[in-house]
Amino acid sequence: MRAQVGTAVEQEDAKRLPGLLRELAALRRAHRHPLLRARAAKIFADGVLEHPAQTASLLRPYLRNAGTKKKPKWVASKKRGLLLVKPSPFERLTTALNRAGWQVHVHAIGDRGVRAALNAFAASRRANGISGWGPRNTITHLELIDPADIPRFAALKVIPNMQMQWFQRDGFTIEAVEPYLGAKRFRWLYPAASLVQSGASLAASSDWPVDPLFPWYAIERGVTRKADPWYGSAKRALNPVERLSLAQAVKAYTMGSAFQMHQDRRTGSLERGKLADLIVLDRNLFRVPVDRISGTKVLMTMLGGRVVHGDLDLRR
Repeated sequence: MRAQVGTAVEQEDAKRLPGLLRELAALRRAHRHPLLRARAAKIFADGVLEHPAQTASLLRPYLRNAGTKKKPKWVASKKRGLLLVKPSPFERLTTALNRAGWQVHVHAIGDRGVRAALNAFAASRRANGISGWGPRNTITHLELIDPADIPRFAALKVIPNMQMQWFQRDGFTIEAVEPYLGAKRFRWLYPAASLVQSGASLAASSDWPVDPLFPWYAIERGVTRKADPWYGSAKRALNPVERLSLAQAVKAYTMGSAFQMHQDRRTGSLERGKLADLIVLDRNLFRVPVDRISGTKVLMTMLGGRVVHGDLDLRR
């Protein structure tokens, strides 16, 4: 693999920026390798959205059931989740890291966590005079985004990185999230199509090792937003207005991710002058029914023109 690694940075590190930057620079020097680059710093803005944890940070409180299971009455609670980095240290960290040449990669799941990250990136661009894409700052997960913040991704040149295997109606989204947000907010769960339509450069990933490495299942979910039949809610799509086209989903997993990792000039697409990082599949994704994409098998893998899996002779 061509890996780009990110070192976790916390709120307290904002109090010791010179020391933090020295440590990160030392890691980058120590682990320099053609297949490994250390150029990112990861910040956790909040936690998770699902009940009962509800640690993802929200702009408005989670709902709670003030009635009974048979006769629910959903009202505002006092819980808004946890914002793990306050605005001032968030801005100082992001500004200092970007100035030193580091890409900042933020875990943000709730709409308040997403807004805090966007605000920090806006402050960094102002302070550092960043034009164009600059460090290619990224927010990952993005389970819930306030619609007012969706155009800011393109405006601030922030890459949204999403995990499409979660784009389905299942126990996580329906039982553990929907009633605690209400229908109006739930409509903005995983708004992938809205991000693309607003001009954002979408990337996709697995969230491994939390989830397995199954990109074909994830790509299928990105297009259908439906669960497999073994889920109880398989017949209905999760916010179908946010479906991606197959071309958009595949691009997010190829050029989108390569662009996020500053590898787009070397890989991410099959073009003259790029490295021969490629896979050969057992089917053409664009010529099979969409519900067969998840069963795709890789017959052969090449890294830099060298076969590292399977057989170059595919005639058999």
